[in-house]
Amino acid sequence: MKKYLPLIIAGLALVLAFVLSFAITRNAKIKKLRATYLPSNTAADADASDPGRSTDPADTQKGGSEDEQNTDGNEGGNETAALTKLPDPEIESMPSGDRWCLVLLNIYHKMTDSYEPRVERISEESEIRLHEDVVEHYREMAQAAAQDGITLSVDAGYIHVDTQERMFQKEVEYYTSQGMSADEAQVKAAYTVLPPGCSEANYGLSVDFAHTDDDFTATETYAWLRAHAAEYGFIERYTADKESFTHFKACPWHWRYVGVDASKYMRDYNVSLEEYVGQKD
Repeated sequence: MKKYLPLIIAGLALVLAFVLSFAITRNAKIKKLRATYLPSNTAADADASDPGRSTDPADTQKGGSEDEQNTDGNEGGNETAALTKLPDPEIESMPSGDRWCLVLLNIYHKMTDSYEPRVERISEESEIRLHEDVVEHYREMAQAAAQDGITLSVDAGYIHVDTQERMFQKEVEYYTSQGMSADEAQVKAAYTVLPPGCSEANYGLSVDFAHTDDDFTATETYAWLRAHAAEYGFIERYTADKESFTHFKACPWHWRYVGVDASKYMRDYNVSLEEYVGQKD
């Protein structure tokens, strides 16, 4: 036994070195993600007395065309309180190959102005449209839900960037009317409605489900989506525990197509799109 002791010690040392190396690499990646996506203070530090103004699509957009509906209609919050002005977003091109559906759009990332998505109506009866490469996945999901007795009713899908610009400026005007400076109003507005080109709705990648209930998370539709949406490539894009990464308040009716493999990973490991893209880069 003694003659094998040096080999055993050497083997344990190698295992320990590997574990330490893995931990250091993982911590470095997490720090990079946080430096990229987190403001200097998080929701826990925010002033909870100022929840902001709600632009709930169920209250403000019923009856309009899909271009007049707001997929980014989250309640305003204080996640962006650390920002004194909006950042200049990086210009993104639609990724090629299987990663096309993982394009990251938020206040830090904007699609190139030259990109024009090809969109299709989600059904013959609806005027709401989605990206042509997303719409079939949505139809499959809606059909599966129907077989389980759940009707997926959509309030909004694709929104043209010009409409997004009008919605964003309307929010800015509201906050400036409350006495905020132009920069402060833009930061606050962007937490409610993303600037044009920064919204995945401008490319038909997301849907807003109808939510007349006060708490969409208590509905059968939400329960079904949580259980099955990942099987069709959709994720709940904005969740309460990931606001510091997404810079949006929880928006449980807003679901984004990212592909089946990515959606299952994000669901199983509880990571946001921002975290997932950072991990896979």
